[in-house]
Amino acid sequence: MGSAPDRELRYNLSAFYRRELSESGKAPKSGDPRSGLQRSSRQRRAGYSGEPDIYRKSLSNPEMPTEVPDQTIDCGPRCIVKVGGSLLDLPDLPIRLWELIGRLEGPVAVLPGGGPAADVVRDWAGRFELTESVAHWLAVDSLSLTARLVCDLLNREGGSRPSTNAGASIASSWKDACRCSVRGQVSVLDARSLLRSIDDQFAVELPESWAVTSDSIAAALAIHFEVPQLVLCKSVGVPSDGLFRDAELRDAERAASAALPVDDWFRHVASRLNEVRWCNLRTAPSDCVRWRPA
Repeated sequence: MGSAPDRELRYNLSAFYRRELSESGKAPKSGDPRSGLQRSSRQRRAGYSGEPDIYRKSLSNPEMPTEVPDQTIDCGPRCIVKVGGSLLDLPDLPIRLWELIGRLEGPVAVLPGGGPAADVVRDWAGRFELTESVAHWLAVDSLSLTARLVCDLLNREGGSRPSTNAGASIASSWKDACRCSVRGQVSVLDARSLLRSIDDQFAVELPESWAVTSDSIAAALAIHFEVPQLVLCKSVGVPSDGLFRDAELRDAERAASAALPVDDWFRHVASRLNEVRWCNLRTAPSDCVRWRPA
């Protein structure tokens, strides 16, 4: 769907801005009449104060640019793909993910679920009677582990990564994700670092309990950073009563099934999402349908 040329254009624009910065020594403040730009709400939420921002080099990718102007925050991910932890047993997972990413519009961020790593935390929680808060953050830590696994899988040679794509890189902050986007890379989100970087500025309430898993975390990040699309990749088909096909959107009134393969808190945040799509990546990877729970 034409993502490669768009990503190349964004990268070229970013290179132009970086060259202008290096020649002038500084960039005009966001909001300065000379810049012709105002900070967007996404810029504010990502931590832009309006002053020229000097970026630290990403530990996950030292070659990322160290200086990027404020406006590149609007070139950040336009879709978050949440990969269910149950899919981590697929030997061809990177191939399926790259095929899905190639069908999506704009820059993409990936957030893997905890899978077996989160199951270990569940076992610990019962065995050692951990508090819900402690168990919650240990489970969030497991998302950092699977993020690094998925990032490595996406970058492996052997035909799974399209030759036109710049690969994937870990994003520990939203600024990292924006840098990945302007470089034409897929950003793999480190949920623990992202949540800690936002802290009390988060636009969405997330209880520290088992009611919140990577489904709600992905949704909350999409809301907070105003990402227009969330794709849930699962091992099961979408609940029929919660399926909103494009042609039926205006007439869809039936509530979703009471038992959904998403966490309990997802219902509380889903109404604030712009668009949710469901993909059964295990048995129907080419079918990505619009969906919203009641």
